Amino acid sequence: MVSFSCRGCGGRARPPRVGARAEPFDKVLELAQAQGAEAEVFYLEQVETPVEFETNRLKALQTKALQGMALRVIHQGRSGFASTTDLSRPEQLVEAALQTITTFATALPDLPALPTAHTFPTTARLVTQGQELIANLLDFNPDFLVSATFKTHTSTRAIATTSGAP
Repeated sequence: MVSFSCRGCGGRARPPRVGARAEPFDKVLELAQAQGAEAEVFYLEQVETPVEFETNRLKALQTKALQGMALRVIHQGRSGFASTTDLSRPEQLVEAALQTITTFATALPDLPALPTAHTFPTTARLVTQGQELIANLLDFNPDFLVSATFKTHTSTRAIATTSGAP
């Protein structure tokens, strides 16, 4: 069984959300253990939504999403590391991490804790704020041409290890 922890998400442990399930974590950990290595799997999901206004009007509203996984393996006191955005190929991720083992003389120390989570405004709220900003500026001076960009960037991080510890 895989243990999930999400640093920076209010202490609530949960597996990845956007299209990913626990199976990639399990598979990567199983493959690394089969090679005699201890492993840590790091998952990252990012969603970015820029809201752009130009010449007093909403110009663009687009959401961009990215997810990826990184693997740190430790075998005989040496570390290897690899990452991917293709979660459908866990074998290649493990192979790549194992191939880098000769790069490092000793195992790397634990990584520091991730920053805490923040609550961001919704996309609808950003659109409303932009429209209100433009209206207020045009009330002040109707000749203004206002351009502004608001952007939210959120991420989810999850960690699974062969030892079951976060």
